[in-house]
Amino acid sequence: MYNGTGLQTARGSGSNGYVQSNKFIVKPKTNRTLTGGNDVAGRFRKPNVEHEHEHERKRQMEIKLVVLEEKLVVLEKRALKF
Repeated sequence: MYNGTGLQTARGSGSNGYVQSNKFIVKPKTNRTLTGGNDVAGRFRKPNVEHEHEHERKRQMEIKLVVLEEKLVVLEKRALKF
């Protein structure tokens, strides 16, 4: 027996008596602060303007591609009619 867990004796139990600790238990974090202060955990970061511009540019490009794809589908349908 180790720290009160496990069997008194492994005899007749079909086990060797080895006790493993649970490594997947989630322990609550008590030192976290939800208010700002000097701690970074409570504050929001400022958005990166460069990444926003790049995202918007890629989004506009994707919209153009969708429009062109729709036009291509319409042209293919017209070509198949004749």
